[in-house]
Amino acid sequence: MEIKIYTSPLCTWCGKLKEWLKKRKLSFEEHDMSDSEELRDMVLERTGQLVYPVIEIDGTLIQGFDEKALTEIVDKNQAEQLKVLNTAKASKRIETKAAAKIQSKKTVKKVVKKKK
Repeated sequence: MEIKIYTSPLCTWCGKLKEWLKKRKLSFEEHDMSDSEELRDMVLERTGQLVYPVIEIDGTLIQGFDEKALTEIVDKNQAEQLKVLNTAKASKRIETKAAAKIQSKKTVKKVVKKKK
């Protein structure tokens, strides 16, 4: 999950957002809009207004510190990542079992050949 936040040093809600992200152990990339007219223009173009903070999670923009919306998006994203991880683990187990079965058949064939 890629999280970018667009902030201002004087913004109280930006500080609360960063605390919330850190509390949930989520890594994020911070962009200070007070230092960059280009960033302000980009945010204004994408959102239609200039509000602090702006949070971008995998391309989805949230304006302001909306804890409920953030929680829903983050929880959904983490559940999807967990599903992908579990699928990958299940595939690995299947591959391991298949490889063990093939190896077992090879061993049986060697034993049968040696007896002949």
